[in-house]
Amino acid sequence: MTSMVFFITKLVPSIVQNGFLCLKKGYKFLVYLMYL
Repeated sequence: MTSMVFFITKLVPSIVQNGFLCLKKGYKFLVYLMYL
């Protein structure tokens, strides 16, 4: 049980970080498309 909670608390920040990076990349891509 505690290992599961530990796993989730370790996993969630990495998912959030990856999602943020993907959003930044997607935003840059959209800006790039708009300037074409």
